[in-house]
Amino acid sequence: MTMITFDHESVRCLECDEHHVFPPELLLYTSAETGKKPSYRDWNWATVLTNRIWCFQCEGPSYTERIPSQREFDLAFKFRSDPDLPRPDNLEDELLDIDDEQFHFLRKYLKVRHQKNSCICCGSESVRFLQTAMNRVVNFKHPLCGGILQFDRFFFLNGSGKKTIRWFSIQGEFVGQQNDYF
Repeated sequence: MTMITFDHESVRCLECDEHHVFPPELLLYTSAETGKKPSYRDWNWATVLTNRIWCFQCEGPSYTERIPSQREFDLAFKFRSDPDLPRPDNLEDELLDIDDEQFHFLRKYLKVRHQKNSCICCGSESVRFLQTAMNRVVNFKHPLCGGILQFDRFFFLNGSGKKTIRWFSIQGEFVGQQNDYF
């Protein structure tokens, strides 16, 4: 059985206690080479890298697509190629945690792309990037009351149930949605 990890991110206002959940769907790129409808079970996909944002159109937290620079890919490749090379303490990067196939997929297709600063759910460019430190959003206050937002992230291992997958082309365009049970 394949080990599947899901994460769930949210922010909660420490002033008014309003709770907002980031979009729960899996966000995946489909390979351009298949020419058929994307499917999670084909294993011909890569995870969409994301930045956390507040979308003013969605009125809550969401994501934008994150396109690493060539320098980021090169640095990640260096650390991935030499596992004995000590990582700096503050280095957290999805490029270091994904499997080799996904890393090469992203490096191949994203190196010629530029980042779009639009909400991955609604396409709005009316967004604010969220910077976190010590589980707090440090550059943005809750629009409703001006309170501090607390960031929470939970991981589920081998979680099973219905899951929605939002598929994107390697150019970053939404191409469809799949509901699956795993």
